[in-house]
Amino acid sequence: MARWPVLPRETERDAVLSALRGPRSRSVMLRGPSGVGKTTLGAHISHALRADGRTIVPVVGLVELAEIPLGALAPVLASAGRVDLESVSDRVQALVAVVGENPSKFVLVIDDAPLLDAVSAGVLYQLVRVFGVTTLLTARDSHEVSGPLARLLHENLIEIVDLDGLSLEHSQSILQQYLGGTLRPESLRALFQASRGNPLMLRELIFAAARAGGIQSGEFGVEVAVAALPKHVRATIAERLLQLSGEERRLAQLIAIAQPIPEAAIRADETDVLDRLTAEGVVEETGGDSIPSVRLAHPLFAEALVVELSRAERAEIIQEAAARLMPIGDQQLRFTGTALLTSTDAVISDDELDWAANYAHAAGDHSMAATLAERAQKAGRRFGPELVLASALSALAESERASQVFESVIGLASGDEQRAIALARWGQHVVYRLARPADAVERVLAELGELDARGQSVLRPELAKWQLMTGDATALTDVVDPASPDGGVGAVNAGLTAAGRRVPV
Repeated sequence: MARWPVLPRETERDAVLSALRGPRSRSVMLRGPSGVGKTTLGAHISHALRADGRTIVPVVGLVELAEIPLGALAPVLASAGRVDLESVSDRVQALVAVVGENPSKFVLVIDDAPLLDAVSAGVLYQLVRVFGVTTLLTARDSHEVSGPLARLLHENLIEIVDLDGLSLEHSQSILQQYLGGTLRPESLRALFQASRGNPLMLRELIFAAARAGGIQSGEFGVEVAVAALPKHVRATIAERLLQLSGEERRLAQLIAIAQPIPEAAIRADETDVLDRLTAEGVVEETGGDSIPSVRLAHPLFAEALVVELSRAERAEIIQEAAARLMPIGDQQLRFTGTALLTSTDAVISDDELDWAANYAHAAGDHSMAATLAERAQKAGRRFGPELVLASALSALAESERASQVFESVIGLASGDEQRAIALARWGQHVVYRLARPADAVERVLAELGELDARGQSVLRPELAKWQLMTGDATALTDVVDPASPDGGVGAVNAGLTAAGRRVPV
């Protein structure tokens, strides 16, 4: 049989292109039920914009990565050409700088936008709200829109286009193209009622009928045994997946949990299995990534594959996925592997948890940073992760608990420099979160004389800023020279403070 036809949707395509191409272009969200054709329409629109000379920046929201900071943007960050930047926050700023400085050149195309992790959604908000970057989004109508995405909608920066299902005439046209003949009227009506006009469901109904031998050509047209087919997309997907062999199912489940998964994580003896999954339309290449990767062709595949797993089976597959991702040498993949492991009882080294907690904190996912920092201290409280925990709690506005943990951090400090760092972070919490600069000044002045020169160099610039906030304008005269040979945190703080001193007020 022929390839499954694609509904052109010229009316919707042209209307959206008009909005995106206009002199004052608007961002557009294609919204509708799962399988209605949002992603396909988005691909057609992207192709037209690419032909206009626009650069398409593709992003995919996945439920499996919704809790991983920058999980959705990881492929874009990896392909941004700034391999010299190891810090995830630096890579994000580099991406924002490139796209934000050329908003008319780029178009963000975000599939399943409500599933973006919080940090990726924040970057999207900045690009759309601040820089006016044109964006095309898709969203299932069953998904709640919240956070930065909701703010964009409330600020009327995104226009919503609701997509309806297929009409009876459209369904007939698609089925006739695929089957190569006229469909019997009763089969057409039954298929239309069973699919409820959903293109994905219609396709799956036909595929399931073909596997069961339920499609026959007769004197009065093509007949499809619709009565033998499932009534719901999820049931149809599950039935389709039942046709997978044991090794196909296992690899598909691994991809479902870790997706998108780099092709480098697929073993040589799994290549044929992956090819079969791709040929069956269960797996597809992500496309456009610097690290070639694959994912399941539709979110419903992932849901159907994972829901059937027991807790023990899920944990086993997660551990296997992490074992494949972490050695590849990419920071985001390493973090993804570690974050996945935290949902199991797997043993994770303190060093790995410390690294992951700092990574999450730098990425702005303070909730994940706090979770990782807590897990890193099951065997006892330690300075590094305790400092991350306190800072994350402060950022999350859990002020009372953050204050308690900061006292723990100060008590855990080993040496004057660690104590100074702890006091500086505590002071930032007290000054900026609790709005009590005088309290920070009083305590740090009392402890400053007990620290060595290096410890004092860390605290003095911060102290000067806090004193200024209390009205003490003479404080800046005590700031150390930013060119101090000591370097380190103290030199950085001093440089920032000295720069601030030269700004007219």
